[in-house]
Amino acid sequence: MIEPNEDETTLGQKPDGGSGGSKARSETAYPYFGLSKGIEIVRAVRRAGGSEASNADVMRELNVTKVAERIWSYGIPAAIQFGLIERIGRGAEGRIKLTELANRIVLPANPEEERIAKMVAIKNPELYSVLLVRYAGHPVPTKDGLKNVLYRDYRILESMAPVAADAFLDSLKAAELISPNNDILAIDGAAPLINEQKAPKDADHRPQEESRASTQTIEVPKDFIVYKCKIGKGKIIEIPLPPDFTTTEAEKLHAFLLTQVDDDEEFGK
Repeated sequence: MIEPNEDETTLGQKPDGGSGGSKARSETAYPYFGLSKGIEIVRAVRRAGGSEASNADVMRELNVTKVAERIWSYGIPAAIQFGLIERIGRGAEGRIKLTELANRIVLPANPEEERIAKMVAIKNPELYSVLLVRYAGHPVPTKDGLKNVLYRDYRILESMAPVAADAFLDSLKAAELISPNNDILAIDGAAPLINEQKAPKDADHRPQEESRASTQTIEVPKDFIVYKCKIGKGKIIEIPLPPDFTTTEAEKLHAFLLTQVDDDEEFGK
């Protein structure tokens, strides 16, 4: 969590809601609220003034009466972490501006653009980008299990770990990253972690050169989305595409792939 400035919350207030002279802080930054709350703030900005609005107008849309309320003091920093808003100035003269990413979520050209924009947003917090790789392909963790991991491995305050866990689980739902089987979908090239119990027994004894012989590594820009496509005969290919990939570009890609078909086999079987 990014701590709010003292001019925007009660002086001396601890992150867990207590009061005291000094603040205990987590060692890892995390959003206090999940992606759904960030999108709610984006919609409030739009209602208040379109792509940009004053602090006072946005507070009015959120039914916030004082800056110390958590939806404001922690919700605004969370929306910033997701890359949805920017702050212009502070206090009464301050304004909130929507980013291009936020506009793609609330004013999408089509459902696919909205879905991809949400995927980009959930990867913006550094902690989330790590967690998405860690849990890709695995069942959604329970809140209790996740809070323990956040406290143990990422040094988030034990009192705040449940809040951080709720925010991440909320973000998974908002970004539509939970499969019908309750697994976390892999994005940005994050492959599922290997289950060591299911690994071949002789895997550890194979020469390193042999294990690498059938693979090659390519660099994919961070904002690209990796799609897994079934093409028949049990084959799956992964195609990294930019978040602003258009229908016209998809048609060109399809035309190119047709030129690569092996005429000796029936395509797609």
